Parts: sequence; C-alpha cells; structure tokens
Amino acid sequence: MSSKVTSLNQKVKNVSGSSKDRGNWLQSFYAEGDSNAETCIIKGCGNLATAGGHLYHDYDITRVYIAPICDTCNHPSNTDWMEVKAHRLMMKR
Repeated sequence: MSSKVTSLNQKVKNVSGSSKDRGNWLQSFYAEGDSNAETCIIKGCGNLATAGGHLYHDYDITRVYIAPICDTCNHPSNTDWMEVKAHRLMMKR
C-alpha cells in the first residue's frame, strides 16, 4: 500500500459492494503506527474506528482508499460524500 495525506475540505464516499474484501485493514493502520486510527476519519464524527473502510476520494474515483472509519459512517446505506478530517488515507493496491 502507498499512503496519501489529505488536507481539510476533501471528501470521500463509501465504495459499494466492498464488504466482500475481508482483510483486516484497520490493523494495517495500527501496524504502521498511526495513532489517529483509533477514531473515525469523517469530520464531525468522534466515534471509534471499527473498520478500515473502502472509500473513493473526490478528486480520483478510479482508486480505492482504505481509512479508519466507524460503523455508522461506513454503513452501506450511507452513499453521501463526507468531509474528511486531516488524516492519512491508505491506498489499496
């Protein structure tokens, strides 16, 4: 994986149908020493990150990024673009 640092005011959107990818992506953040991985990356959300969510970035929807996200923000019914806190995203290869 390669990483990309986001700045404020950038947006992400859940990837539909990604739940079949069963890797433990959140553990990748802990293994890389990312202490910010404990909380959801979505601005305005303070929930604990429970998954490594598969996300499209608003400037490039051809790549899928993995980021720490909570169950509420990662829910399949959530199809809106969401603003990201300044945080590190992991690009899936």
